[in-house]
Amino acid sequence: GVAFGGILPLLQTRMMHSASLRVRDVAASWTTISFNFSIGAGAFIGGVLLDRFGIAVLPWAQFAVMLAGVVFVIVTDRRRIALNPG
Repeated sequence: GVAFGGILPLLQTRMMHSASLRVRDVAASWTTISFNFSIGAGAFIGGVLLDRFGIAVLPWAQFAVMLAGVVFVIVTDRRRIALNPG
């Protein structure tokens, strides 16, 4: 819960640093929309996986999602640094 509560402000700050001045309002709203959508989608997918495959598959699904997130952050951060050196 503590880590989850701290993620949204960190993501919002990162978005504000990445977005141009022209689209910052839209970027801020999309951050909130995507966060709420992810909560619902995660609950839905977790329920489907639990119903079809049992509880043993949930840690593997979580690992796959976390790995995809880490890869996404690394790739986008390298792109941001390449576009804005210094």
